Amino acid sequence: MAYVFADIIHEAIGHGVTYLILGNKITLLTTVFFRSEQHSFITDAFGPLLNLISGLIIWVVLKQVNLQNLYIRLLLVLTAAFNFFWFSWMCLYCGITNKGDFAFYLPKQATLLLWRGSLIVIGLVAFYLTFQASSRQIKWQRIPVIVNLR
Repeated sequence: MAYVFADIIHEAIGHGVTYLILGNKITLLTTVFFRSEQHSFITDAFGPLLNLISGLIIWVVLKQVNLQNLYIRLLLVLTAAFNFFWFSWMCLYCGITNKGDFAFYLPKQATLLLWRGSLIVIGLVAFYLTFQASSRQIKWQRIPVIVNLR
């Protein structure tokens, strides 16, 4: 369920709603792809940026609210983690391949390698921080990773 939330945030809300707000027509919206009649770099960036923003909001809620239900807490931890991982993956993917949601922001001149390198570093740092924070949160709360259903 946490992955589905991150996917909806990225594709449907991040790309889809942003494009509708800009007054354009969506031609394809799936769980992994977004296509529209006109291209907009704003729409491209809002997918991963909304993943980052959503992850931060969920993380703040986790820190501020004392949730007694461990399963709700686990769902929120994983939802935040998937959102952060999606953001870090987009940074890495765009930096390595020069394709994807952030690729249209990359300059086409000599500084291209600097920008791509920066995206790779941001992606690696975001991935590492997400892994560390999620692991600590799960361990600290003693959230059961494997649930015995007997």
